[in-house]
Amino acid sequence: MIANAVIFVILTVKAFAKETIALTTPNPVPWTAIVTGGGPAGLALTLGLARCEGCARVHLIERQPTFDARGANFMLAYNGQRALEELSPGTCDEMRATGIVSDMVPDYPAVLIPWFLMRDVLADRVKRLAADEHGKVQLHMGKTFTRIVDNEDDGTVRVYFDGQGDGDDEVVFGHLLIGADGVNSSVRKHLGLKPATKIGLTAFRGHVDDARGMKEIEALLEKGFIPLAGNFGIDGVIGSVFNYNDKLPGKLAWVVGTYDPVVAGTTTPLTILDLEKSSDESGDLQLMRALVSRTSAPDVHFEPFPEASVIDFLEEALCSMNGRWEGKGRVTLIGDAAHAFPAADGQGGSQAFEDAIVLTRLLEQGPKTTIDKVLEEFEVSRMERVTKIHADQTQRFANVSKGKMVPWPQDFMSWVFKGV
Repeated sequence: MIANAVIFVILTVKAFAKETIALTTPNPVPWTAIVTGGGPAGLALTLGLARCEGCARVHLIERQPTFDARGANFMLAYNGQRALEELSPGTCDEMRATGIVSDMVPDYPAVLIPWFLMRDVLADRVKRLAADEHGKVQLHMGKTFTRIVDNEDDGTVRVYFDGQGDGDDEVVFGHLLIGADGVNSSVRKHLGLKPATKIGLTAFRGHVDDARGMKEIEALLEKGFIPLAGNFGIDGVIGSVFNYNDKLPGKLAWVVGTYDPVVAGTTTPLTILDLEKSSDESGDLQLMRALVSRTSAPDVHFEPFPEASVIDFLEEALCSMNGRWEGKGRVTLIGDAAHAFPAADGQGGSQAFEDAIVLTRLLEQGPKTTIDKVLEEFEVSRMERVTKIHADQTQRFANVSKGKMVPWPQDFMSWVFKGV
């Protein structure tokens, strides 16, 4: 497999060595994209790029060896659905068949679905494309790159992987690189951008495949979509349970978070849900602890997920960024790698999907300049909308954390859900 990949790289490099890739010619040279990160953003972008007529190949690189079951609830907002349907028609129908369709916001229904099942809908589509020997997608699982070279001389980007003891590094060749590798993005590090900083909650997530017959927690299946939520009488704690029993018999997912410092390997959901620190007399804390206790590996994901910021959206900081989020050359970022959102109204994932469709459109319509200029145009075109929605979601998350529910202004809500 590695030998074939190297042969492909050598032949492709020779074919393109004499010219910078400009997508302006009457018969544009086919381009190859490299996407890092096999989460929702990277998967959705891969599906979109693979449909572009000018795309020769999409390399999707994921550091995990498999797509494992992790996470709790994912809210796919209406604008995110619109973007996904354009990227890969039929995707949202699959998600609606598994998830709960919520009409909390009239005229703009959301889909509530376990995170990993949402991811699997996208991953299964990508894997089918990768299995087609005549297809455009090549999937690289369990790969961690060691360096990136953006070569101005021939208009190429090369991503190198550790040879893992067999000598030479493996290399993947392309004409543009998109970092969709989350808040702790390695591509951000390559670009010399500041790392993610913790700004609030640290969350743990997990799920129980089938709670039927589990006496301590079975009652949760009859108590609506969110049968438990609150701080359970402990300052600085937030927890929620999500009940998918109507569509997925017996399935429950949960999230437990704390604003207090966490200690790796010591802090767990059960230490956060401390009976001695709680003033709860309703029994909800005992029920939440029972649910967490009945969650076993690999269902439970005990790695903490801190709420993080990767970009300063203050006006004085934006002035120095020239209207973009600091991609460089033939390298850009999307989703959490570019603009991590707080978990308020499902806009983190939905803005990632909007990134994916806007970039796909720009490449699909035959850009009138070089790829580096296309990526600059992409970031500039997204910055104003992302900035406004990020500010709104940050405030709404702060309000929810304090128990305040402030309705969206109708005009702003319509603008958000209309999408791009």
